[in-house]
Amino acid sequence: LGGIGVISVLSNVAPTYVHDMVTNIFQAIRQEAENAVRRASDLRRSFLRSQSDPCKAAMNMMGKEVGSLRAPLTELEEPHKELLKKAMTEFGLL
Repeated sequence: LGGIGVISVLSNVAPTYVHDMVTNIFQAIRQEAENAVRRASDLRRSFLRSQSDPCKAAMNMMGKEVGSLRAPLTELEEPHKELLKKAMTEFGLL
């Protein structure tokens, strides 16, 4: 479903999930890896705006209290925050 390797903001909010997914990829457990990638697709798309603002918003929603962003970054707008919250809820993080 992609290239070799992973750069994943998703690993900040679902580290075990990403670890297991990548392990399955490296061990050539193809069907489980593909299912994991597809299951996380809505949540991954919610991070496309940029990496820092959705990640911090997600961590704060999960009660991690990571604080606000530093300039020049701005907080996630409410429509994007609602999409992120919906994706996190459907994924089982909230």
